[in-house]
Amino acid sequence: MRKHFFFYSLLVCMLTVVGYLQVMYTDEPFIVSYDHDQIKLENEEKVLNWLDGTQMENDSKIHSYSLGDDYHYFYVKGYSDVLVSYGMDLKGDNPYTFLTANFKEGKPDDEVFIEIESNPLICCDGIVVDDSYKGE
Repeated sequence: MRKHFFFYSLLVCMLTVVGYLQVMYTDEPFIVSYDHDQIKLENEEKVLNWLDGTQMENDSKIHSYSLGDDYHYFYVKGYSDVLVSYGMDLKGDNPYTFLTANFKEGKPDDEVFIEIESNPLICCDGIVVDDSYKGE
């Protein structure tokens, strides 16, 4: 009887440790995500007011709007797609994290609107806007 109790106790302990290690090494923290043509409900009024003003301008093709460190919006004219990426470099001896919004040039009547959400505990020290994206 004691052998069975010891065996089952050992088995439960091993399964607990294995389960903990599996969770510990597979759960990666949220860093960044983005959506086309979406606005977080809590930001909708501010973003729509900003967007109304940008759509009336003819001078600039790329417009950006940030709400704190965690939400960034881009509205671009004359571009057909975007590639959003997260990167890290060294600035001196310190890590420097950044988002890149790389837009693909399109037809004059093309438009792209994106919402980027980032984890302010991890990302980002800066935002890079580029228009060299040639991909599919």
